[in-house]
Formats: sequence, structure tokens, C-alpha cells
Amino acid sequence: MDEPENLILRADDLDARISEETKRVIADLTNYSQKTRKVFTGIIAVLVLALVGVVFSLVGVSHNADNISDAKDAATFLAAVTRASCEADNITKAKERQLWDFILAFPQPPDQTPEQKAQRLAFEDLVHEVYQPLDCTLPPSVLPSTQTLPPEVQP
Repeated sequence: MDEPENLILRADDLDARISEETKRVIADLTNYSQKTRKVFTGIIAVLVLALVGVVFSLVGVSHNADNISDAKDAATFLAAVTRASCEADNITKAKERQLWDFILAFPQPPDQTPEQKAQRLAFEDLVHEVYQPLDCTLPPSVLPSTQTLPPEVQP
């Protein structure tokens, strides 16, 4: 077999292998795209549920405030509003924790370094610390007015 025929056969073989690899890559990308779409659908569903929870919490706080408006003294009114606000905050925090738990449950790359794994675990701990529920049975003067971040993550 002379050289030009050999080159033509090699080019045909290379073309066939490139076509097969292209089909495999397209199939992989299609599969990845479907998985990504499912993940984003799940995230959107959790966000919608969190938003619905916040709306119901606000309606409940408003309803509680209407019932409490007949209170005789300002201290009782303040305590009731603070408790209702605290309970609404706990509902929101629970939804946020649920969202973060969903996101953090995704499989991690197998080639993570020990430092990256430690950072991820520290982040998970931070999420659970920041979004932990408050004890709404405490008096208003003891409840924090805002949730603050730990000193190591302050800007």
C-alpha cells in the first residue's frame, strides 16, 4: 500500500474516532444538563417554600399583633410582639437551614484536599450556628436584636 492510501485510511479512522468521542461528550453534556436542571428545580422549590413560610409567618405575626393590641400595658405588648417576631424568625431560620442542608448534601469532588474538606466542615458548622433557633421563651431584654456572625467571619 502506498503512502497516500495509508494516509486516507488513517484519516478515515481518526474521523470515526472523533465522531464517536463527540457523540460520547454530547451524551455526557446532555446527562449533566438534565441533572443540573433537576438541582436548580429543587433549589427553586425550596426557595419558594421558604418564601411561603415567611409570608405565613408575617401573617401570623400581624394576626398576633392585632390580638395583642388590646393589652393594657406596653411591656406586655412588647413581650408579645417580640415573641411573635422571634417565632417568625425561627421559622425563617429553619427554612434557611433546610436550604443549606439541601445544597451541602451534594456530592463533593473526590480530589478535595484535606484543607478544602476542613473548610467545608467549618462552613457547615457556621451555617448551623448562624441559623440555630432562638429560645423564644426568654424575656425580650435577653433575646438578641439581630443575629451576628462569629468574629472569625466578620468583614
